[in-house]
Amino acid sequence: MIELYHWEPNAESLALLICLKEKNVEFHGQYVDMLQLEHHTAAYLELSPKAQVPLLVAEGENMSDAGLALQYLAERYPEPRLAPTDPSGWYDLQAWTAWLGGMMGLAADVALLGWNTVMLEKMPAKELAAFRAKVAELPQEKKSGWAAVWSDAEADEDELLNAEERVQQQVAKIESILIDAEWITGGAYSIIDMTAFAHLHSVPALVPGIMNHSETPRITSWLARMHKRPAVAGALAMHNSTIAPVVYAAPGS
Repeated sequence: MIELYHWEPNAESLALLICLKEKNVEFHGQYVDMLQLEHHTAAYLELSPKAQVPLLVAEGENMSDAGLALQYLAERYPEPRLAPTDPSGWYDLQAWTAWLGGMMGLAADVALLGWNTVMLEKMPAKELAAFRAKVAELPQEKKSGWAAVWSDAEADEDELLNAEERVQQQVAKIESILIDAEWITGGAYSIIDMTAFAHLHSVPALVPGIMNHSETPRITSWLARMHKRPAVAGALAMHNSTIAPVVYAAPGS
């Protein structure tokens, strides 16, 4: 059976949860509490030496790259079809995957905004202090990804404004793509819609001035179509947090 080690249904974890449910694939979900640094325990590091979450385990392979894991699921379980069948379409899929994910893509900016505008406000002071203390105990080489998100106040105003500006540019790109299509690539629903939704669904709550019915009507309609899908609703329901059951912000990796 497939195993998926995941945190809250957000970012890459959400994309994989949606895909598994769309494919109707039986899997065992293992919740990894990133705020408790469970992904830095010895047991988890044996599975994912770089402490990456999510982690898909299938056919003897530990897949810590979420984008590649999505592509694996798309090909391993071909029905319903959720990926292109032509070389040009696969090029577009790879380009979108690189653009949406990683610490240099949309994911990083949304995480920064989410951590500063939601999690810092919602987390009880004792829990936040305990989290910071645990991060401080990590080896120096493990701190860099986290420091970009939670260090100092946690980010200064200029950093947050820059992140908002980049998100706005990225949202504008997707809005333009949706002028002539209901879905992002090739006119068909795909794993790229799952990935984009996983990063964008929280933006209306984080920065409502960037994404709303007036400014981004096409993305707003696309979000509504995504929310209506049973697989999306089922994935979003798989949350453990009481801090912000709709908007989550991954604190780093």
